[in-house]
Amino acid sequence: MGNELYTLKQENLKKVLAHQEGDWVPTLSMFTGAAIAWGGTTFKDAWHDPDRYVAAMSKVYEDIWVDVFQLASLINPVDLVDYFPQIQNKLGPDGTTLEHLQRSPMEAGEYDQLIANPDKFVADVLIPRMFPKFFEDREWAKEGVKKIAEARAHLFGTLTQRTHENLKEKFGITPIMRGGIAFANPLDIIFDSFRGFRGTLTDIRRQPEKVKAALDALWENQMVPRMKPLDDPYPYIFQPPHIPAYISPK
Repeated sequence: MGNELYTLKQENLKKVLAHQEGDWVPTLSMFTGAAIAWGGTTFKDAWHDPDRYVAAMSKVYEDIWVDVFQLASLINPVDLVDYFPQIQNKLGPDGTTLEHLQRSPMEAGEYDQLIANPDKFVADVLIPRMFPKFFEDREWAKEGVKKIAEARAHLFGTLTQRTHENLKEKFGITPIMRGGIAFANPLDIIFDSFRGFRGTLTDIRRQPEKVKAALDALWENQMVPRMKPLDDPYPYIFQPPHIPAYISPK
């Protein structure tokens, strides 16, 4: 059934993307915390149980018709905050809602360094500032890198991959975005990781030319390498930034 649905949905979607009249209007989903709650559990409780995680994340698609999805996954590992209390994102008390702690590791006067070399700025300024213990305790640093690798492999290599495979097999649904590109929007990088909510919105008003130059630098650094070659089934870039919800059109 999943293969038949997949073919049906893909044929319709490609008609619409080619500006032809489809048989119906395709629907796209971005279910994360809502999906796991719909499935009757939490990210925290299902983290160590892939079968439970996949079943819960898939339940919503039994009840709602969807053609494609952005991502059917938690986007941050749940078990790193105990080792890295400085990280920006953690699960809230309900075990499902993601809390963004809005730290601002970058200072307002550091745009020139970011513009000159984003990689060097992150490596030489932001990481030492946020995680000084990496440079003070070699054994702690080695264990930390190991924990990061294991957590990301579990989240994306096991939980997310198995969920995506299940959704294609049972419901004919596949993702429509490339993860590397989707999370590399330049202004979202500044918003999420460098300056936080208050800092970013303040900088846009007080030093817009610096922000624009930083966006150009981050575009070249983060986006351009990911766009070549573009060999996905969908011949376009789908990148859903989230900062527009917090800024005016002007």
